[in-house]
Amino acid sequence: MHVYTPEAPETDDIGLANNDIDGFLKNLLASVCRECAQNSNDEACERPVQMSINRLTVPINELPGIDRYKEVVEGCLVEARDNDAAKAIEFFENAKNELNKEEISLLQIADARTQGAGDKFIKNGKFFTLVVSEGRTDKKNVYSAGSFGIGKNAAIAGSALRLVFYSSQYEEDGEPRFYCMGKSVLTSWRENDQNMSHKIFFDADPDSFSPVTNQEELPDWARKDELGLKVSIVAPRIELQEGWVAGYVASLLSNFFVAIYDEDIQFYIDHRQVDINRATMQSYFSRDDVKKAAEDAGILEQLSWAEMCSNALAAGEFNSEIINVSDLGDFEVLIRVGEGMPNRVFIVRNGMYITDTLKHFGKPLKRFPNTKDFVLIVRPKSIDAVSSTNIKRMENPEHNELTTGYIANPEEVSKLQNAVRNLEAKVREIIKKYAKMEALESREIEELKEFFPSQGDAESPPPGEEHDPTAVTSERLAGKSKHIGHTAGGKKGGKGKRGGKSKRGNGRKGPGGANGGQTKQIMLPCQAMRVADSAWRIQLEEVGSAGTIELWPQARSRGAETKSLKIKSCSLGEKTIAKDGLSVSFSAAENTPVELELEFHGDAPVVDFRPPLRGN
Repeated sequence: MHVYTPEAPETDDIGLANNDIDGFLKNLLASVCRECAQNSNDEACERPVQMSINRLTVPINELPGIDRYKEVVEGCLVEARDNDAAKAIEFFENAKNELNKEEISLLQIADARTQGAGDKFIKNGKFFTLVVSEGRTDKKNVYSAGSFGIGKNAAIAGSALRLVFYSSQYEEDGEPRFYCMGKSVLTSWRENDQNMSHKIFFDADPDSFSPVTNQEELPDWARKDELGLKVSIVAPRIELQEGWVAGYVASLLSNFFVAIYDEDIQFYIDHRQVDINRATMQSYFSRDDVKKAAEDAGILEQLSWAEMCSNALAAGEFNSEIINVSDLGDFEVLIRVGEGMPNRVFIVRNGMYITDTLKHFGKPLKRFPNTKDFVLIVRPKSIDAVSSTNIKRMENPEHNELTTGYIANPEEVSKLQNAVRNLEAKVREIIKKYAKMEALESREIEELKEFFPSQGDAESPPPGEEHDPTAVTSERLAGKSKHIGHTAGGKKGGKGKRGGKSKRGNGRKGPGGANGGQTKQIMLPCQAMRVADSAWRIQLEEVGSAGTIELWPQARSRGAETKSLKIKSCSLGEKTIAKDGLSVSFSAAENTPVELELEFHGDAPVVDFRPPLRGN
């Protein structure tokens, strides 16, 4: 292969910083897995698509054009030193070290049962767009997961040299054809007093800018023997190598559990030592090395959710509803109600998990009051539905959020924002239909009246809106209980203790000077449900500002405070139990939801949770 180093105008002064590449570095392993897998899934010509991820080491002289490429890297290093660019100097010194080794490592991600990338090697051709074009995509199918044309840069970000080779076998007129090229994205540099481009290509020969079409000219690692695309990442960064098998398994399960279950895609890792498909998927969730890799990557919770969904899918435990949302399209909503479910809504498209929040539309999808535990999946009704197109338009480049921020037309922005809010409302209706708690008994708590202003006959909330938890009630539910309260706190006085056990009329006094009033105390709404004989889950909505929160559970059936409190779990880092064992305190950040589980002594059939105080 020939190393093509195009000249550039003097006005081109390109440094190492590149948002289209660097954006993938913050979560590199997940980005590489998601981008490559979704691209393979998009190009299916037979299901399930087969995707292989392998590592290998080859002699450095098997890297095409190695001597010329070393000269390019040296030229970039000289330029970096002339500009005193510290990050660029570090990058190119490391690149030189990699190229001076006797062997070099490769991470290869290949697919089969796909169309590959072909067409004529001209503008808008699939292979040309993949290798040469910037910010342009060749995907015209409505179900394609990519739409920005920058996802291919995830592989480049994964290389310590920013060097990737693409090998594609495709069909033309019923006959197999082959393309191979390499691409490296570096910096501007100079040679013979000429400004040189930051893009370096590995092409067929010096006489024409074109891919290699004869596999016999290439080393074995660059060949492709079946239809599909192979991406070879040269000198993969450390994030793609440490504990790599378990890391890839965790990432793929977390993001593609729906596509795997639907038998749209399956994965082979480490030369088929790992085979993830519909039949084997559940076994990998329980592996200790996979859980450890997920914990290290900060996706252990996401992996756990994926396992819950996968188990429910395998057991046929989801209820299915089809809904239509005006200006958005048709969706399938799958809901499973059961103890221990995470109370989450997963938005999935083309088998890939996108997000569990609509926060950019003012709908975080985090609070679901008065519901049993559930998990819900919402996805376009079919892979080629109009709803798939509309969801894709709102995905960010990393495909892990929905937003209208990338849409230019203000009318379309307004229409889609309203449509997404309608989608959220319909999803909540389905949650209420299947997961609503039914109250068997309701009564007023006389001893708490003085803590709360009279609510009178409050009007019902408008349709589609959540109930405002300002009424002071305690409801005995089927195996569960809740207490919700909200009011202004009392005045702060000198250092003292809580009011008497049998009567709460004395209120709570906090530490401070005799004059008091320097720390404002506010009662916060909370929700609690019984999850076991002596265990309760308490949830607080997002608090408006940071502060310390204190909570006093009381077993109403005993008429005395609970003792021997134990914190089973808490969504916040700092939490303590008072020395007398009667209360729990924890610190909350601004606009952060709080969830914790408490365990009491004995069995408390109904527990009154005094509305927690927040000290600002």
